Amino acid sequence: MNLRIPTLTVFLLAALSVNAQKDTTVAAFGKIRPDEIALKQCEFDKNASAVILFSTSDVFFSFSYMANNANFYTVTEERVRIKILNEKGVGQGDIHIPYARAGNLERIKNISGQTYNFSPNGEVTISKLDNASIFEKKNSRNQSEIAFTFPDVKPGSIIEYKFQREYSNLNARGWYFQAEIPVKLSRYTVSFPNEFEITTSALCTLPVQFQDQSRKDRQIRTYVMTDIPGLRDEPYISCIYDYLQRIELNFLAAKFSGMQRQNLTPTWGQLTDRLNQHNDFGMQFYKNLSGTEELDAQLATVKDPLRRMKMVYNYVRKNMACSDRDNYLANEGMKNAWKEKTGTQGEVNMILISLLKEAKLKVRPMLASSTEHGLVNMVIPGYGQFNRLLAHVTIDEKVYVLDATEKYTAPGLIPHDVMYSQGLLFPEKN
Repeated sequence: MNLRIPTLTVFLLAALSVNAQKDTTVAAFGKIRPDEIALKQCEFDKNASAVILFSTSDVFFSFSYMANNANFYTVTEERVRIKILNEKGVGQGDIHIPYARAGNLERIKNISGQTYNFSPNGEVTISKLDNASIFEKKNSRNQSEIAFTFPDVKPGSIIEYKFQREYSNLNARGWYFQAEIPVKLSRYTVSFPNEFEITTSALCTLPVQFQDQSRKDRQIRTYVMTDIPGLRDEPYISCIYDYLQRIELNFLAAKFSGMQRQNLTPTWGQLTDRLNQHNDFGMQFYKNLSGTEELDAQLATVKDPLRRMKMVYNYVRKNMACSDRDNYLANEGMKNAWKEKTGTQGEVNMILISLLKEAKLKVRPMLASSTEHGLVNMVIPGYGQFNRLLAHVTIDEKVYVLDATEKYTAPGLIPHDVMYSQGLLFPEKN
């Protein structure tokens, strides 16, 4: 499950309950409870084909501090146990764990999994997940996934797996309590040093049990939700992730001994400055494109800015193909994409923006989130909230939003998959 963290109104924090009223313990790995074996139907979601017996995420934030320099680390241990109720639920045995591969910052390790089958006389057959059946798939330059399929999965089976995420920085992933199938228990625990200031927001309509503990030099916050119905993807739901019960996590600041308070959350202005200096984004716009003689000849006889914009827009659409619709960064570079006549959504529109600039038009890059990618949280700046790069053109005080990967969208129309979304508009620079 690829987790993205969009926004909802924070007044939903009223769903929090400090006093836990239900048993929130989970069985040890490999220890199956009799009630889990006997389960034939999910009592709070009777049409479910499978049920998550429990899912847990234990997040441990730490740092090392030397020579006035702090290095941050994140380790997450995740566990999932699922009961297959009927034939339609067998597909739950196909697991995909996405992670960020850019810069080798994130690693998935220590994967372990087992399938349990039960005979009428009480015998248990355990089929272990073979390491040879665990695969890594590169989805893009910046994203990969670990994929595996549990062996011998059938109605009545219980499957469980666990793994670790290691991240060479602070990684505020947050947590989804809810899934497409029902969840009996979901637990999210965050452990962080006293030097950190962290906010967590429960964006939920169902009750959440909350516990806050102090242990020596650390704070531990635990959130538990139980008996969560599945949320199936339905027609006309723009992005199912916007509606799931979840926790958002945000790092505010860190205060180290003898040092001033250090802000950990960038402002939108700081975020755009960093992207402007990024080799796979802002630095691409400083590279000139060759082989545009056909366009240059067309523009030479046209002075009207609207016609010039349409010429550039149609020229890029005609000459470029898109290889990755959900990547606003450059994979192999804008110049290489132009040479090969194919590139990411970001590379295609970097070419569009560059040629619009050469045509003496007032154009600025703008990031947006497509409907399927989810809502943008304007309160908490973050790179991962966007998956589209657009060209924002101003002509006679009228704004045009262009995406050259849209083969059938007229230049006067906003691309349909970013309508009603928020956009991050980059400031004008010389």
